[in-house]
Amino acid sequence: MDEPLDRLYKKINQQGRIAIQCRNEQIDPWLGQLRNDHRRSLTLIATVPAHVSRNIKMCLQGMEASVPELYYYPSSAFHLTIMDLYRGYPSDQLLDDYVSQLQPLVNRFLPVQWRMQGLIVSSGAVLVKGFYSSSLGDLRNQLRQQIPLANLPLMERYQTSSGHMTIARFPTEVQHRAGLLKYVEQNSNLQFGTFEVNQLDLVIHDWYHRRVQSVATFSNT
Repeated sequence: MDEPLDRLYKKINQQGRIAIQCRNEQIDPWLGQLRNDHRRSLTLIATVPAHVSRNIKMCLQGMEASVPELYYYPSSAFHLTIMDLYRGYPSDQLLDDYVSQLQPLVNRFLPVQWRMQGLIVSSGAVLVKGFYSSSLGDLRNQLRQQIPLANLPLMERYQTSSGHMTIARFPTEVQHRAGLLKYVEQNSNLQFGTFEVNQLDLVIHDWYHRRVQSVATFSNT
């Protein structure tokens, strides 16, 4: 999976750099009014182990010193999105139905090998590049096939093949453009760590992973 993901990340980064250089970055207005943000989604996620989170946090501290105006995710909000399933608050019955469908599927495709390496920018965020084993792509394809066949909603915000993690967003116009782009470029291949994902979590959360309600945990152990 490394080659197609590498091409994807290069494209995202190229477009992101151009947007920031041209003052066309995507500002997230909700970051200034988080108390009024009631957007929620039912999402299948993976957590990031402590050694990787620690390395990413150390890198973020350096960026924050150079570009303080960004919104930086706390370590507690670090996560990897496997798939967005439902927008809003599903009913208890719908949650039970999702869990019943997900349990056998997820167990078939775990574990997933993951490597986090390097920073890129999109037009609206700073991302850590993630590279994963083929089992994640197989799982996503099966979810896209089987969930609709079970007459369950599938409401992906976007159909992703990425394995990235979002670590910072733009609450206002970026003031330190050159500093941001330089820092990202300097850390474009920085190794944050490798790990094996043996567990996925089904959660209801806001879009910044600040408020999280656990629904179910799926594990191959």
